[in-house]
Amino acid sequence: MRKAGMKHRGWYNATFFYLILIIVILAAGLTFYGLGSTSQISHRPVALYSGALYNSAVLQYDQNIYHTYSLEGNVSNFSIILGGAEISTPTIYDGSFFVSTMGNLTILQEGRYNIVNGTVERISATNGSIEWSDTFPDQMMTQPIVISNEIVVGMGNNAEVKPQNLNMNDGIFALNATDGKVIWNITTIGPVMTTPAVYNGVLIAPATSVIYFINYTTGNVLKTLRINIPDTLSSPLLVGHTAFFGAGESSYGPYSPDYWFYSVNMLNESFAWKDNFSIAGGGINDVSPSFWEGTVITGYLRDSNYTNQTIIGINATTGKEIWGLNEIAAAENTSVIDANSSLSYVYRSNFTENTMSPITVWNGTAFANSNFFGELFAFNTTTGQVKWIFNTGPCEASPNVVEGRYLAIVSDPGVLYIINMNNGTLVKAIDTGMPHLSSEPIAVNNGIIFGTMTGRLVGLNLTSILSGGK
Repeated sequence: MRKAGMKHRGWYNATFFYLILIIVILAAGLTFYGLGSTSQISHRPVALYSGALYNSAVLQYDQNIYHTYSLEGNVSNFSIILGGAEISTPTIYDGSFFVSTMGNLTILQEGRYNIVNGTVERISATNGSIEWSDTFPDQMMTQPIVISNEIVVGMGNNAEVKPQNLNMNDGIFALNATDGKVIWNITTIGPVMTTPAVYNGVLIAPATSVIYFINYTTGNVLKTLRINIPDTLSSPLLVGHTAFFGAGESSYGPYSPDYWFYSVNMLNESFAWKDNFSIAGGGINDVSPSFWEGTVITGYLRDSNYTNQTIIGINATTGKEIWGLNEIAAAENTSVIDANSSLSYVYRSNFTENTMSPITVWNGTAFANSNFFGELFAFNTTTGQVKWIFNTGPCEASPNVVEGRYLAIVSDPGVLYIINMNNGTLVKAIDTGMPHLSSEPIAVNNGIIFGTMTGRLVGLNLTSILSGGK
């Protein structure tokens, strides 16, 4: 492993007066940045995140079953350079940001996966310094899971499903959160692109054709289940002792030409039920599902050309579909709120990963988007009835809830939308100037923190921005 560090900026002042002035500015938590037409955010913040030194475990993707990762504390405006593009949500633990990256964006766009190196990094949430950075021989696409000072991440990318790209760089790594040293690692059959989940010390990690059950502390593989499905970006949703996720067909290799959704009992590490979506053309292997009062919410594509998105509610106990929401039909019968005509952003990246976004749930309302349809749907989790539709343009990310009344979502071109979650009206649109994929913002008291495909970790004080400040 290669370690890398970021040098601290020094302050050189001629007089004691200037030193005292700097101390006062730091204490006040002031930052200097610009959000003009190109949204140039300062790359060296004065202060980052002022919250408790959180040591609570993060056991699954986006922290909870609703995909509303939130923490107490306040954030200032900052932008930190990372070791590569960040597709996953960062994790906050022990006073630091933990991020995984998937390599240089230019190399990814060119499809040169054989020279991609991912990283896992620990960054001080106080001053932005890189505390440690580990480099890996392949993409790191999963959100860091953390329990008791142990970080777990998956390695690999879906280009390796092609026989000519298969390699030995797929696996799962456990790292010491303090110094980044490897505690254990295993080589898996194919890439691990989904964020694993942990129940009672057992890690569940879907990979190519295999579901792994691993002792979180030792790395011992306790059991594997064959699923004969090669490709999944659907991170397991852990509800009690049950994990839910989807997996799907690839056009490479001797795999099943179907799409499936699984319910796994973590008590005996076996299937509770599994649904075959033979009518699907994809998508269910991309959606990280969410949950509300007995209903698992996920989605799939009815066509194989990345169109005709359908969101569904599934009974968590029986696996039976309760309702279905076809986005095309819904958009034809619902007025779509369109704010894009007044924006002048450019599409900055041709690199895509998910066909459909993860699902976010808040108080009985679910929110879902899709890359190619580009409209954010708000709908009732019990009936599937649409409440409103907002046109975001191409978007693979899910929104998060800010201040209990706004949704914050970043589109693929890098436009941050702040939306009234009750009626779907636009509150504020900010062009960050940085392409983005599926890194959901972490919500804090006054703003958000998220990663970008240009390899930056960004924090925004939304309270200040929405009140007209900078």
